[in-house]
Amino acid sequence: MKYKLVITSLTQKEVAEALKYYVDKSPGTAKRFLDLVESSFDFLDVNPQHYSFFGDSQIVRSLSLKNFPYSIIFATKEDEVRVIAFHNNYRDPDYILNRI
Repeated sequence: MKYKLVITSLTQKEVAEALKYYVDKSPGTAKRFLDLVESSFDFLDVNPQHYSFFGDSQIVRSLSLKNFPYSIIFATKEDEVRVIAFHNNYRDPDYILNRI
């Protein structure tokens, strides 16, 4: 079953901010980062149950990016995957659970 992927505007802003950081640091790193983010979003709409729950939540799940300190935080409902945050793993995760 293929899920409908919904990325919130706040999440889009978080991805853009992270991308800007990597563009300023190194264009090559920025390209690898963006490619990984896009491919990770592609995985979510195919099998979102594959990923572990985020913190103590039994609703919200996370997909950690390989080689970058970010996680894609999402929840599923019926045929939809809603991406609710693009989490910098160095930040306190409690702010994310307030978005639900």
